[in-house]
Amino acid sequence: MKSMTRFEHLARWLLGITFLIGACNGFMFVLGFPPILPTDPEIVALYRGSDALLALHKSIELGCAVLLLRNRLILPALIILAPVVLGIVAVHAAFDPGFLPAAGLIFALEAYLLYVYGARSKGGPEWKRNSSKQDGKTGIRNTDLS
Repeated sequence: MKSMTRFEHLARWLLGITFLIGACNGFMFVLGFPPILPTDPEIVALYRGSDALLALHKSIELGCAVLLLRNRLILPALIILAPVVLGIVAVHAAFDPGFLPAAGLIFALEAYLLYVYGARSKGGPEWKRNSSKQDGKTGIRNTDLS
């Protein structure tokens, strides 16, 4: 955590809050309440009759947003959100070009965080099976204790 910059924190929080608000807004639509934020009628029409699909989509967004905000399982959350982000960019490019700069920002934050956390996971600790009886313990040990 020492090497984490402020921009990484900001990017993670901004992406997490964005998906948290988007998920809550989608659940309002699924439950029949008016959405908190304004929505584009063309995009809402894409989900007509498929509330279960929208609920699944927003559940994934909500779960990953919570993981991002709690700083837990960041890389798996980002990997799960990658197709969602590409879908956001594609749908808004086709139906709502006015939202494309915001979708581009979401894409940029996702790409940056995937780059940072992906590079960080490559240099992770090395694990190997330790069967020596020197310390009296056997099993899998972390050999990189620096």
